[in-house]
Amino acid sequence: MWKDGREHESSGDKIPGWILRILILLLILLVSLQACVPSADFCERVRDVPALECETLQGFFETTGGPDWKDSRGWFEDESVCNWHGIRCENRHISVISLNYNNLTGTLEQDLSPLSELKVLSLYYNELEGNLPTWLGEMQKLETLIMHNNNFVGSIPESFGRMENLILLDLDGNDLSGSLPASLGDLKALQTIKLRANELSGSLPASLGECTNLVDLYLSNNEFSGDVPLSIARLPNLKMFSIRGNDEIGTIPPPLAAMPESGYDLLEWGEE
Repeated sequence: MWKDGREHESSGDKIPGWILRILILLLILLVSLQACVPSADFCERVRDVPALECETLQGFFETTGGPDWKDSRGWFEDESVCNWHGIRCENRHISVISLNYNNLTGTLEQDLSPLSELKVLSLYYNELEGNLPTWLGEMQKLETLIMHNNNFVGSIPESFGRMENLILLDLDGNDLSGSLPASLGDLKALQTIKLRANELSGSLPASLGECTNLVDLYLSNNEFSGDVPLSIARLPNLKMFSIRGNDEIGTIPPPLAAMPESGYDLLEWGEE
């Protein structure tokens, strides 16, 4: 008997409420952590894409801070990879990775070239850093590469010239440096190049004049120098060209100097 007359309850009869609440919180935390960490055999259970493509995404998830992404719905929870946030598929292969504004961090150390049918890789407005990987040049089906507003450094790899189906290259707003690789002239399908607000330098390669489908060429706010090659001015489909903010740039051919710097330049503001 207690002094107040109540009978003593055995310790096993009831768990104090505060302990129960802590146990519940620990259980929730454990389940959450398990959901963020892919199991070793997860990709063996996937049936909508090849196991190798799933394993490639697993490496990508782990090296870009996947557990801390803003949105990772479905990743290593849903056994249908094509339902994961930012993933699209065609013919049982991953065709699109689009994870913009998603707090991706770290480097692109995971080689994505096993995603042999990937057409779109869009990772803009994240916190990715390090060099642009040379394996991107092995992405033969890639049509759209958008990496603007990250923290990439170093030069644009020569291997980029092997992305023969690339239509859009957007690397605006990074910390890229060095000269443009002449191999970019091999990208015959390329329609848009966006390299604004980097630290790219040197003269523009005349080989850019071989990108005969090029429509937009944005190079402003870099450190380019020398004359702009006449071959660029002769591009048959070029509609927009920007080079301002490059203090050491030399002669600009008249056709390019008169060309709009953006789509906004084509709008007649103020007219009724």
